[in-house]
Amino acid sequence: IKKLPKFDYFEYCLDSNIGSFLPFVWDGFEQSSKTTFRFNSPINLDDVWNGMKSANRRDIRRANEEIELVINFEIDELYRLIIGTFERQGKQPPFSKSLINNIYKEVVKRDAGILIGAKNRDNIIVAAQLYVYDKESAYYLSGGFDIDSEIPGLASFLIWEGIKIAEERKVSFDFEGSSIQTIENYFSSFGAQVMQNHKIIGMSNKY
Repeated sequence: IKKLPKFDYFEYCLDSNIGSFLPFVWDGFEQSSKTTFRFNSPINLDDVWNGMKSANRRDIRRANEEIELVINFEIDELYRLIIGTFERQGKQPPFSKSLINNIYKEVVKRDAGILIGAKNRDNIIVAAQLYVYDKESAYYLSGGFDIDSEIPGLASFLIWEGIKIAEERKVSFDFEGSSIQTIENYFSSFGAQVMQNHKIIGMSNKY
């Protein structure tokens, strides 16, 4: 903390493995907690499958019969589905198409993630999710699905595929959490471990 440069505003999220945030509080910083869900490595797919709610397993089975899994397609398809997800909430996406495009370019260049999608029988991508990963975890970064699609369980199917990718890479799977109650309830239905990330904020008197 003493080695930090001078700042007016400082914001930092501690890794979930760092449980003690008190040194920051003792030094005048503010702390709040963010919740996520994680399957720690090594992942046992049988345990994950049996531990999720039966409705999730049913949705995954049904989607598996109706869709084709596609990998690393045009990022425009993901953003189209993201826009639809936010429009249903009467909102605009909080990030631009160029930002998600630049992230995806770096993901491909660095072999640091994967874009997976669900294509229906008309060859239309009706759901997509972008995962990024490091040496320890795969993170669900962003996703969306077509609400007008008659295929149930699209999101659950792709999350299950994401978990299998994490297991194959020998890393943990992190849902990345959300402050939206319905999303948190949905993520928790997969039976992952609850994890807390501590958000640290510091402000100068001038700020």
